[in-house]
Amino acid sequence: MFFILSPYVLIRMFGHTALAGNFIILMAMCLWAYKEKYKNKPQKKIILWTLLLGLAATIHLYYVPMVVIIMLITFIVEFIEDKKTFKFSIITLIDACIFALLIIYLLGGFSSSNKFTNGGVGEFNINLNTFINPHGISNILQDMPNVTEGEWEGIGYLGLGIILMCFASIILLVQNTTKKDFLAMLKSNKCTFITLCILVSVIVAMSPTIKANSHMIWTIPFPAFIMKILEIFRANGRFIWIASYSIFLISILIVYKCSNKKVANAIITICLLIQILDFRSSMTNKFRYSDYITYTENNISFDKVLEGSKHIACLDILDTTMLYELSDVALRNNCTMSNFYFARPVEGVKETENILFEDIRNSKKNDDYVYIIEKKNKELIEETTLNCYEIGPYIAITSKNIEEWD
Repeated sequence: MFFILSPYVLIRMFGHTALAGNFIILMAMCLWAYKEKYKNKPQKKIILWTLLLGLAATIHLYYVPMVVIIMLITFIVEFIEDKKTFKFSIITLIDACIFALLIIYLLGGFSSSNKFTNGGVGEFNINLNTFINPHGISNILQDMPNVTEGEWEGIGYLGLGIILMCFASIILLVQNTTKKDFLAMLKSNKCTFITLCILVSVIVAMSPTIKANSHMIWTIPFPAFIMKILEIFRANGRFIWIASYSIFLISILIVYKCSNKKVANAIITICLLIQILDFRSSMTNKFRYSDYITYTENNISFDKVLEGSKHIACLDILDTTMLYELSDVALRNNCTMSNFYFARPVEGVKETENILFEDIRNSKKNDDYVYIIEKKNKELIEETTLNCYEIGPYIAITSKNIEEWD
């Protein structure tokens, strides 16, 4: 239940839903947890990891390196236990990566002429306060300062329930564990796996700048080839999810290991209720669907303007909320749309916009097209003789003369 109530799922649902597929990370951790099931079955090991990495490739590209990180750490732990696993670990890694690349190719991942290295590294990484900074999704804790707005991509906030369970697990560990047992736990393969997951995740998510609250502490001088890799996954703050889920896992395991079943269940239940309370508003807002926009001015609405048209040309509109809003308009009126929000710039969009602006200035008639700009940019269409209709924060431009409703 804690994993379902993680902020990384809540903040992505109904917005960037592919990134809410954090179950991929949990499935990779399950393959580590149940590795004994395929310990003497190398073919099963190859199939499971290959299918999981292929599944990650179908959901979102960022999950591919996340699964690879967990896979490699799993193989390191297996190697520590048994040196003979090295051969099939290498075969598994190669097979899984080839399969994932094939999936990405079949889905058109290599068909774009765009550059995948668009910069922005250091803007979307984590702040050292990531685990306790709620970024506006907590009902209880206050937001903490950041260096850049893009650090929201690196939100690793655990939730107040998990934060309290971490404290509870530390107290239980101190009270109920002898020095000998504690040292044995530190040497265990479970501890090695969790530690490596947290360490690698934090390093990747933090790079190439170290930031604490509003202070920039240091920029790590990585070689150029590492920076190129980071630019592909420039929102590298997302890699903190591996560390966050590792903390979820270790805190729950310690609570169960260092207390009896009744105490453990009581602690987890209380922390779960606190977690729900902490995310109550975020959960409520996510499942409250926004109504279809019904802007009307002078009895003119989008439905009326788009009647009989086939295409919406969104010109010089960069605001993400507006683009989502207009996509809803396009969908409901069975129209195509010229532009939408993309994480990376799409080649040719600006050139196409310039051509369409020229059509407006020349008052070119095309009943299939409705041009839409923001009302604040109305000076862009001063020369046109086409019909212009103000609708909410937009201006709709069309060759059709729309009669006002009675």
